[in-house]
Amino acid sequence: MSHIKRLAAPASWNLLRKEEKFIAVPLPGKHTLEHGMAASSILKHVLHVANTTTEVKRLLQKKQIIVDGKRIKTYKHSIGILDVISLPDLGNYRLFIDKNKRLTPIKISDDESKTKPLKIINKKAHATDIYQLGLSDGRTILTKEKKTCVGDTILIEIPSQKMITYIKLEKGTCIYLTDGKHVGDHGFVEHIEGNTITYKTTTGKITTTSRTYALALGKPASITLP
Repeated sequence: MSHIKRLAAPASWNLLRKEEKFIAVPLPGKHTLEHGMAASSILKHVLHVANTTTEVKRLLQKKQIIVDGKRIKTYKHSIGILDVISLPDLGNYRLFIDKNKRLTPIKISDDESKTKPLKIINKKAHATDIYQLGLSDGRTILTKEKKTCVGDTILIEIPSQKMITYIKLEKGTCIYLTDGKHVGDHGFVEHIEGNTITYKTTTGKITTTSRTYALALGKPASITLP
């Protein structure tokens, strides 16, 4: 399937539904359809740096579209939540899902564009004193850090994938919600019991969410938030 009707596109796709009939479907990869869009759609409808797919292809040919520190080569490349998009002369952007459940970019500094927080989805023993970590965007990395746990976060350098720091999901940690009823919200952990997290939002409201939806970002947050 290369295209779908705009009216059938996920609600997170930030676009005008009746402007045209069809829209490109991203290639299978690190993001689900709810959490990612094709590069052409991001550049045209979210960042507004191109008007047509032909213009997007020209940018690709000129090697002007960098995602997570690497040049992308196809207009259907999947770009989504927490990815860093770098464009010459325009700067760097990180994609989030906002409280309206739509993919939204925020501008970030050159220094911040070299880092990315990723949740640890699984952990396996790879060899003596070496562990393989499966991360939330499909990456796998090897580390000697024994203290890493599933559900916690590592901040990596992109594109080298070097681990910069380990962030534990615990009381006082800043979290960003990547899914669920309160998707796009962020605040500080007050209490963790089983799979339930109680956190305080930036407005002082106490809310609960599933541990599955929480991405730990540090004390304070290691990245700029919406």
